[in-house]
Amino acid sequence: MSTEKVLFESKWLSVIEKTLDNGGKYLFTRADWCNSKGVAILPYRFNEDKGMEFLGRYEHHPSYSDNLELGAIMGGMDKEGEEPVVTAWRELIEEGGYKVPIENIFSLGKSRPSKSTDNLMYLFAVCLDDGFEKVEAIGDGSLVEEGGYSKWIDLGELIESDEPLLQSMYVRLAFRKTDEFVKRLSN
Repeated sequence: MSTEKVLFESKWLSVIEKTLDNGGKYLFTRADWCNSKGVAILPYRFNEDKGMEFLGRYEHHPSYSDNLELGAIMGGMDKEGEEPVVTAWRELIEEGGYKVPIENIFSLGKSRPSKSTDNLMYLFAVCLDDGFEKVEAIGDGSLVEEGGYSKWIDLGELIESDEPLLQSMYVRLAFRKTDEFVKRLSN
């Protein structure tokens, strides 16, 4: 029977050593502040001049860069009892600067972005073709979001980014969408 031992713990993160049934040891992280659950949302639109565009988020990623880096609009599910789609809706307002009816946001399933963490991410997308309300993207006030901003990017920028959640959401979006989506994407 496997067992877990906490090697380090803070308000935000724990490092866990898991002893496997075969006696081996494995290290992983747990995001205690949100019960290791989060959301990512991929807003998209069709621009007649530029084709398909996606809303990416530029923020600090201190684990691998001191610069603002392209990532997904995402956040932790830190509100007790809040449904993932509500968290995605809130993050779209906070980080993306768009307010849409919650029923316009649709699920792309779930993902575990790395085997070095027990995080579970709920993935969503929303089409912003219809000119939804633009609001100030204020972020959550954390240091990693300081100076961050959202920007429309093209498919090439999305594919070339280092952000696997952006790419995963795009693939799921392209796979699940209608013939109209595929037609517009290829133009």
